[in-house]
Amino acid sequence: MNSLLFLIMSFVIIAPSDEEIPNYWLPGIIVTAKRVDEPLSEVAVDMRVITNSEIKKRGIRNIDELLSEEGYIDVRKTGIEGGLLTVGLRGFSANHTLVLLNGIPLNSPANGCFDFSEIPIESIKRIEIVKSPSSSLYGSNASSGVINIVTETEEKKGFGLRSTGSVTQQGANHLSGKVFYIKDVSKTNINISKRQNKGLRPNSSFNSISANGNVSFFDFIKTGFFAEKKGIGIPGPVPPADNVPTYGDSEAYSLFDNQKTKNYIGYATIVKNLGDVNFSLMVGYKKENLNYSSIYEGWSGEREEDNWYYTTEQLTGSFKLLFREVTAGIDVMKQEFWAYDTLINGDTDSLQNVQFWNPFRKTKGFWSSFRHRFFNNRIKTSASIRWDKNSDFPDFLSYSGGILLKVMDNLRIGLSSGKGFRAPTFNELYWPGSGNSSLKPEESFQSNIHLDARIRNAFFLRLSGFKRKVKNAVSWINYKPENVNILTVKGIEINPTVNIHHFLSLSLSGAMKKATEETGAGFPLWVIDGKKVRERRAGWVPDKKFTGSVELRKDKNTVFVFAAVYTGEKVAYFYDFVSGGYKTKRIDDVSLFNLNINHRFGERFSFSLRIDNLFDKEYKTNFGYTLDDKDYPGERRTISLGFDFTLM
Repeated sequence: MNSLLFLIMSFVIIAPSDEEIPNYWLPGIIVTAKRVDEPLSEVAVDMRVITNSEIKKRGIRNIDELLSEEGYIDVRKTGIEGGLLTVGLRGFSANHTLVLLNGIPLNSPANGCFDFSEIPIESIKRIEIVKSPSSSLYGSNASSGVINIVTETEEKKGFGLRSTGSVTQQGANHLSGKVFYIKDVSKTNINISKRQNKGLRPNSSFNSISANGNVSFFDFIKTGFFAEKKGIGIPGPVPPADNVPTYGDSEAYSLFDNQKTKNYIGYATIVKNLGDVNFSLMVGYKKENLNYSSIYEGWSGEREEDNWYYTTEQLTGSFKLLFREVTAGIDVMKQEFWAYDTLINGDTDSLQNVQFWNPFRKTKGFWSSFRHRFFNNRIKTSASIRWDKNSDFPDFLSYSGGILLKVMDNLRIGLSSGKGFRAPTFNELYWPGSGNSSLKPEESFQSNIHLDARIRNAFFLRLSGFKRKVKNAVSWINYKPENVNILTVKGIEINPTVNIHHFLSLSLSGAMKKATEETGAGFPLWVIDGKKVRERRAGWVPDKKFTGSVELRKDKNTVFVFAAVYTGEKVAYFYDFVSGGYKTKRIDDVSLFNLNINHRFGERFSFSLRIDNLFDKEYKTNFGYTLDDKDYPGERRTISLGFDFTLM
């Protein structure tokens, strides 16, 4: 019923708009996520670029709102602003997707993921998303794709200021200020953002201040930085009505758990062209300090205070040499993780336990790629290969290839396939008492096909098919990670855009997939809902997701954007200590609708009104801790007012 309602709303509610042309048909869109500058229209793999103009037009306040409206992205969140926000591509978990900030890796070596809530939306120029394996270019973590966040820079000469902000009826407010100064030989951009939210749930307040910027000289020396300080309450899921925790209430597992984080990122690049030869050198540094505090009732009824102190540090370097259509490079990385845990009896103020571990990893990667064109640019081919040497596991070879066939001026077909891998995380390898240092990397094989068709500027279609198989997939057996699973995902994705008239347009993004897990030979079968099975549906992943948007442009200054998001059913498996097996827990499908109105007052000022969850739908956004709890509730209707002011 939800999916039917979604389709009706998406295709029947149609309104005037400027013509919409998908950016993969525009030759002027240059992307860098494939490690070479190339037009998006000439890339053989399926890619998506989200531009700053799209973000402004839709009145987006944070990355959660932005990525949730993409049909091929699975967003996993806790339903509160500033809470952990991770994303997976086409049915795979977040630790299979490499996240970059201007080319600098962001994934944590502790859990392999990146928390997208750290990045303020105001600093983003565009987001480049590669939906296919990229281990042959980037190594580990890129086994299902790459998300490259490119921060905003100004190109107009002179001095300027920009301020953006938003406020909601629920007590959330964002404010961002930017200053830039562009001369002939240098460019400077500095952005400061303040975000805070009182939160509707108990213990869900959020407070963050961040700064980012970049300075470049002579167009070949570029430097940049990002720093953030964040604090957030962690209420957890809604507990069972008959088992409310001692230090929680009926709406939160905890009234005291909280997390404080400090993030630091810095980088410098040198890029130089010497005729047909181009070389670049990049050095990057990332550090995160995290303090997580939890209070709960111990086994004997005493008050336990658990304090975790994490520090992750990552130093990266890369050298790249391009000669015409051939590129070669070397990457080096050192990752280190300090973890310190103290458990204190809150009743007696006595130290109960201390744990400390300090793993580190060194990685070297040697890669090469080439592109070639045939038959007057009708056929474009590309291939890449990479050898990784890692201090934690044996050497690994990755490869990929693709071909883009221009059948006609209005019809293209792209094919790509490759082998990738995901390295086990520090937590999987070294967590005291449960880590498994003998884990092997997960190996993945994937094939993709996509078709692009257009009829003038009236109709555009991208239709994609994909299949991916992962061997040695890590699963937890008796509280210990093991290489036991085979994970298979196959599906299709459809992205049509229709311009019925020069003032009328409609777009849709949808993905349908089948994701299954299978236990390897020699390992016990799962006992799920009283039955022994070797294969099960993959957990945490919706079987389908559709998003659609419609615009109404009253005139050149006023735009109405209506968006709909349908997310299919999700399942997870929780151990039932009474029956001695796993039981299936489900989160029902849901359709959500958002509305944004944006009005420009001249060239310098714009105002927006955005309503998320327009019909105030009550729903669950993620699974909780146990079989019996009530999971994480999604955000109810949120009304926000925003502005954007530029002075140049």
